[in-house]
Amino acid sequence: ILPVELPIEVVRQIAAAVEESQGHTEVTVDLEGQKVSLPGGQAFAFRAPKLLREMLLKGVDEIDLTLSRADEIERFRSADRAKRPWSYLPAQT
Repeated sequence: ILPVELPIEVVRQIAAAVEESQGHTEVTVDLEGQKVSLPGGQAFAFRAPKLLREMLLKGVDEIDLTLSRADEIERFRSADRAKRPWSYLPAQT
């Protein structure tokens, strides 16, 4: 769930539209375009943190994101192990 922060005036305008339609107005949240829209064409921009937005658009969580970077992590570890071998435990056999 992505909380969308909008100015109170905009929230009141959206709420008024929903109340006026007796709950039949469809409010659309476009995560890719970062806007909240009403059927009449009114659109209200919002900003979402880039990483959170990308994760939601890709349907991944923090663990999936970390696992998708396994190659980068291993390259870092290998380079770091070469620079600071004393900070790694010896391989267990």
